[in-house]
Amino acid sequence: PPPTTVQWTNITLRNIRVRNPKQSPGVIYGNPQKPMQNVVLDNVVVSHPGRRPWGSEFYKCEGVRGAAVHGTSPVPPCFNGSSGLQLFV
Repeated sequence: PPPTTVQWTNITLRNIRVRNPKQSPGVIYGNPQKPMQNVVLDNVVVSHPGRRPWGSEFYKCEGVRGAAVHGTSPVPPCFNGSSGLQLFV
């Protein structure tokens, strides 16, 4: 994991489209001892995501506090999916 001396905050990925990836959308990985804060996926859409290697969760997601808003799909398992912005402090 990333070192606990680093604090990642207020990161937004917005208006991203990924079409027909061969594998799962990805990894969102912070340090569980000092999680990334206020990470927002805003209108990030992966169409027809692969299920390998992360299965039906689609993401490896750990050490992150974030929100998925405005149609983001699929929502990473460690994010709150909502129609409004929900951030953690």
